Amino acid sequence: MPELIEALVDLYRRAGSPSLRLMEARAGGYGVLPRSAAHRIVTRQLVPRSRSQFLGFLMACEVPEADWDVWTTAWSRALRPRPEDRDIVVDGRVIEAKDMYSSPWFEA
Repeated sequence: MPELIEALVDLYRRAGSPSLRLMEARAGGYGVLPRSAAHRIVTRQLVPRSRSQFLGFLMACEVPEADWDVWTTAWSRALRPRPEDRDIVVDGRVIEAKDMYSSPWFEA
């Protein structure tokens, strides 16, 4: 995922580092890519979690629509859970991966 984050920041820079207000407008207006989300993306705090927000970011950075498939494929791969992040079953009970790492019984 770090590679995707850096690629999104690079897209933003290549687009001329537009203002957050302009990004919101380019993305389709209010709600598609809120300024707060755009800010968090370009400051490496957030990867868009919805497809519409991700596409809004691409629009805001003026990525040609012909290139969207490549970007959305990379985005969906980056968000795909890794095998080590999947839940496990112990004695018929499901242990969520997030709980496993916070458990006092788990040692890295």
